[in-house]
Amino acid sequence: MPTVVFILAIVVLPTLYALGLSFVKWDIQTPERSFIFFKNYAEVLTTSRVWNAFANTVMVAVGAVGLELLFGLGLALLLVDRFPGRSLVMAVLMIPLTMAPVVVGQTWRMLWDTRFGAVNHFLSLLTGQTVQLLWLAKPALATTAIIITDVWQWTPFVFLILLAGLMAINSELYEAAAIDGASTWDKFVCITLPLLRPVLLVVILFRLLEALKLFDILFVLTRGGPGYSTENYTLYLYQQGFAFGRLGYTAAGSVLFVVIVTLIATLLIRRIGER
Repeated sequence: MPTVVFILAIVVLPTLYALGLSFVKWDIQTPERSFIFFKNYAEVLTTSRVWNAFANTVMVAVGAVGLELLFGLGLALLLVDRFPGRSLVMAVLMIPLTMAPVVVGQTWRMLWDTRFGAVNHFLSLLTGQTVQLLWLAKPALATTAIIITDVWQWTPFVFLILLAGLMAINSELYEAAAIDGASTWDKFVCITLPLLRPVLLVVILFRLLEALKLFDILFVLTRGGPGYSTENYTLYLYQQGFAFGRLGYTAAGSVLFVVIVTLIATLLIRRIGER
């Protein structure tokens, strides 16, 4: 019962309140709170800035999660076998997970700095000439910087789950495949990937839902700039609600976002249940 009350207090009731608020015109500039049916939803769906923010959201989420899966799986394959120093390597890999997203954002904001950042300094050493890329001032570079920062923090999370999945695979399958003359690639394609697929789907579910809601790192790094080129959906709703006081409009946008995320989660959960 205490758990039910807690969930009602922090999840169900606020969600129902936001749903009711989405049908109301609530603007801090106008004291009246009139019932306007679906006008807030219509305005959200017909605003070009919303679609730009949604496109940025999908781009960053897909790019970040894809790279995290690639690097996380690579690290898991390298560290699944025991070797001297393995525990130390895993401990070092966990450092990004112990940091708050705001701290990660501030740290990488300094690393991406044009004149004094370590990234440009490293590229200068690598190329033998001065590199002063405007990482957070150019749309394409800013998006790249956001993706890399997110990948740096969350790849260890993907790595841990995939490592657990790899360790659960029966080693006798690999031994039998080796006797049949299977190569390393054949073992990976025919044994590892099929058996790891449910775990991969779980990782995609967790990380994709979190990446779609990305806010902290983005807010610290670019705040949606330059212009609106890196503004994602959650940052857009934050600005509309807390900067401009359009609470009814923001509630409608939030409800639509919850519906979209729920549909994505439902599809992934069904795929997981099929295995």
